[in-house]
Amino acid sequence: MLVDDTAAHIQPALSWQASTVGHNPNYTGVDGRYDGTMRVVVSREADVRLAKDRLPTLEAAITDYWRQQGFQLQIGHATDGNFAIDATKDQVHLVANSDAPWGITISADVGTVKGPKDINSVDGSPIPDPTGSNGTPISPAPSVDPYWSH
Repeated sequence: MLVDDTAAHIQPALSWQASTVGHNPNYTGVDGRYDGTMRVVVSREADVRLAKDRLPTLEAAITDYWRQQGFQLQIGHATDGNFAIDATKDQVHLVANSDAPWGITISADVGTVKGPKDINSVDGSPIPDPTGSNGTPISPAPSVDPYWSH
């Protein structure tokens, strides 16, 4: 999978959370109504504190790998040094967003699937937010890495 391959290409290696699969409902452009389909997105997030001085190295690792794979890139930079990379090839869409010092997310839009009739439920049950054993939302603090955090 391109998300995992991209993560593996970054050296020195970052500490990554497990891949997650999300869904985004599609809406019609005319009246803004849910059209019964969803875009499926696979994401991977690094849980490492990023030093702003390391952002160019991280950006270069991602852009070099995606160019080698034949993707066309659009790159944007924020005034604080963070970057956003949008890559397309055929019907594949990849995105990388840095959010120093909090980490980076790499995502792949993997296609459209038929969604539930009610976008707020699956099989009639509400879609829960991920929580820890004590019921609080899961939001781990980024770890400190000897290379990427300094």
